[in-house]
Amino acid sequence: MSKRHHEPETENSNEADEPLIKIPKSLSSCKTLEALISIGKDFPILRFSNKIPAVVMIHQVYDLVPSRTIVDREMNSLRNNGVICVFQLGIDLQSRAVILAEDMFKTANVCYPGNKTVAKYLEKIIPLGLIEIEKTRLESIVSKTEAKELMHFGYLVLKDAKTYSLSFPNAGNFIRAFTKGRKTVLALIKKGKYNQVLERELLGRPLEKTVVLSTKYQIHDVVGADLAQSFDTTSGRMLKISPNGLKVLKK
Repeated sequence: MSKRHHEPETENSNEADEPLIKIPKSLSSCKTLEALISIGKDFPILRFSNKIPAVVMIHQVYDLVPSRTIVDREMNSLRNNGVICVFQLGIDLQSRAVILAEDMFKTANVCYPGNKTVAKYLEKIIPLGLIEIEKTRLESIVSKTEAKELMHFGYLVLKDAKTYSLSFPNAGNFIRAFTKGRKTVLALIKKGKYNQVLERELLGRPLEKTVVLSTKYQIHDVVGADLAQSFDTTSGRMLKISPNGLKVLKK
């Protein structure tokens, strides 16, 4: 693991400074990266004791960058340049989670400081840009004992007899908080007159006990996933639950 990743953090909150990322000049004006950083600032890492990096779902970015073509193209560029890591978490078949590569190192320093197996995972497997990896390819990089250790730490999940899915520590805690927050926000939108509510009114409600990932973060989710429609009014942005959102509430 490079020296810069062993330097102690003086501030644990991800609201203090933007992650230190070596960004290629070609991506210096990347709207998708700007959106990832912006949404990531709403991720409450302190509530998870800094043991879960700031996770952003790709569809959340669509709320800030409406052109999905641009987002998908820039996501590929960011991934190919090692700026981000992409994971399939099983929330649904289409959803992908994105974590800044720098944040993966920071979380590793909190959860497993100095662990050589984790360092190998971050330096040799993550840069491959894979969502899953074949068992034979994995075992050409790490030993079987190291693979079991990475599974125990939460960095690998056995998908089937021949394939592992890549992951990150405490992903299960994130998924539970994410799905609960999604339903809570959708239920509040549905309770509004005509199944809609002003965004500023929703943001003004104290939901910390039920929406761990922050209301603003979850609004990006429900809008970006087409579970709620958004439109501007003279009083601000209005959120209206969509048919897809009603289906989620019935599950």
